[in-house]
Amino acid sequence: MTKRSLTTEMECNVRQMLKLIEDDGDSFAQKAEMYYKKRPELISLVEEFYRGYKSLVERFDHNTSLCDLQSQASGVSDCGSETPSSMPSPSPRKMGHRISTNRAAGVFLARL
Repeated sequence: MTKRSLTTEMECNVRQMLKLIEDDGDSFAQKAEMYYKKRPELISLVEEFYRGYKSLVERFDHNTSLCDLQSQASGVSDCGSETPSSMPSPSPRKMGHRISTNRAAGVFLARL
């Protein structure tokens, strides 16, 4: 099952759970009857949702560990980012100096 189909299935389960929860009877007896009829279905949907959630967590953990291994092997601290030597360094003139521009936020701050 792909990540997209799993998330779509989980979204569908959430909608079904909400529909079951939101359905309401007029009297206490009707509410109790609806509760006992819908309870097994709601439990089943929650269990199915939990299985999908666990599957996504396992995939995330697996992908995170792969990313960590790749970054350790390549010496990169962030998976998929550029190597530090190819990153542009900030200009010494700009470091510590704020370039002033006319910004809307500055207008509000100047009036306070």
